[in-house]
Order: sequence, then C-alpha cells, then structure tokens
Amino acid sequence: MKVVIERQGGVAGIRRRRERDDADLTEAQRAALERIVTAAPTSVTGGAPDRFVYKIEVIHGDGSPQVMRVPESAMPEELKLITG
Repeated sequence: MKVVIERQGGVAGIRRRRERDDADLTEAQRAALERIVTAAPTSVTGGAPDRFVYKIEVIHGDGSPQVMRVPESAMPEELKLITG
C-alpha cells in the first residue's frame, strides 16, 4: 500500500507532497493512518482561513485509491511529520 500526503493552503499557499510505502511508516504513523482511514473523511469540515488542509491518498494493493481531505485541526501529529 502506498500513502501520499499533500499539505495544502496556509498563508503562502505552498504545497508539500510526500509519498511513502506503508512499510516505511512508523508504528505510530500506521496507527494514525488507520484511524483516519476508518473515519474516512472525504471532505474538509471545520477548516479555517489560512490553515492547512491535508489531502491523504491511500493507494491499495489492487491500485484502487481512497482519497480523504482532513483539516489541520483533525490531522494527527504523527502524519503531519511526513510532510514536514
């Protein structure tokens, strides 16, 4: 499984995108990702102006993607570190 996390927004609007294989994630990052995927938010709620929004794309073994958008306030710290 591949994980792509893109940080969007903020004051400057600079995007940061990182791609990782799930085997390269720490145990804490895998657990945080599992919580996000289980909650399955597909759109942003609770966002605020000039705050970051994270687009998380999980590409499963069969090639099917699952895309979620998560506001900065709901993004686990463990996953924010990936886009650092």
